[in-house]
Amino acid sequence: MGSTASLPQGAARLATAGAGWDAWRAAWENRLVDALPLPAAVVGVAMGAGIAAIYLAVESVFGRPFADEAVGGFAGITPTAGGFLAAAFLTGYAVWAGYAINVGNAQTRERLRPSLPDLESGTPGISLRASRLFGVVGAISGIGFIVVVDQPALDVVTGRAFSTDGLLSLVVVPLPFWLFSRAAYFTLAGVTSVSERAEQGLRLDLLDPSAVAPIGRMALRASLLWIGAAVLGGISLVASGSPAEYVALGFLLTVAAASFLLPVRGVRRRIRRAKLEELARTRAELHRAREGVATGGEDAASAAARLPGLVAWEARIEAVREWPFDTPTLVRFALFLLIPLGSWLGGALVERSVDLFLD
Repeated sequence: MGSTASLPQGAARLATAGAGWDAWRAAWENRLVDALPLPAAVVGVAMGAGIAAIYLAVESVFGRPFADEAVGGFAGITPTAGGFLAAAFLTGYAVWAGYAINVGNAQTRERLRPSLPDLESGTPGISLRASRLFGVVGAISGIGFIVVVDQPALDVVTGRAFSTDGLLSLVVVPLPFWLFSRAAYFTLAGVTSVSERAEQGLRLDLLDPSAVAPIGRMALRASLLWIGAAVLGGISLVASGSPAEYVALGFLLTVAAASFLLPVRGVRRRIRRAKLEELARTRAELHRAREGVATGGEDAASAAARLPGLVAWEARIEAVREWPFDTPTLVRFALFLLIPLGSWLGGALVERSVDLFLD
């Protein structure tokens, strides 16, 4: 089965109601993955390949998917065909990545239960209805995108000319926009809800970061999958470099950055609050010990003996990191963000090299 998360009792009722932590399970694309006895990644690849096969079959009968010219370094593929195939596989990736992120968030909540036993007591504010609204906005954005970057689609919309290419583009290219918009809603709403609950009631030991480690891993996993979407979407930039494509890729990278930062915002506040409380208590003890030494008397020796330990404890608490990330994690995230840039530059370099060789 596509599902890999161990969900709490009652999750099915929440999903059926279309609201709650697991409202994402009521979305059709996630129900599809859950229903199939295949890994989510296989379902995504199969969906992308299926859409691409349908396109090629239709174009073989009615259109002209292949041409003699080279486009974006891919010899023999027309611009419309290249964009369509990219949209097909981005659709499959959106299904897989959206499902994987949500399952990962559910697994993180399970790992947080020992430190956050009242996790389910709050209202997470996640609803299927809101995801549908985001999906509609995404689909409309996809239609606007393809009208801007694809002349056959613009001709169909304006009524100047009808073509199979234009019609297929208007039908298929908005699909990944729709799915990515829904996935963005579930991703950001899910990680924000986890962050809010952690801020309110996370049981925290300032000397043991294991309680917040699952949240850091959740943030890194979600951001990596969204960066993967930006890499796939950036492949078409080599072909045209339209400003609309940069806007779409900017959206994917923005969600990637938000997926990394939003989950830890509440945790940082919780750590900071606990840190300030412990520092206030320790400094009050330091003040009393210092007063005891200054005034002398029977307790002066005891107060003097406590001072070094209190000073060391104060320094130890001050050194506690407020972000649930260590330096290697931050370095990995920075390197992840460089992947799309590297893929775009590498593609442009390959295309330029091929042009020089052929010329």
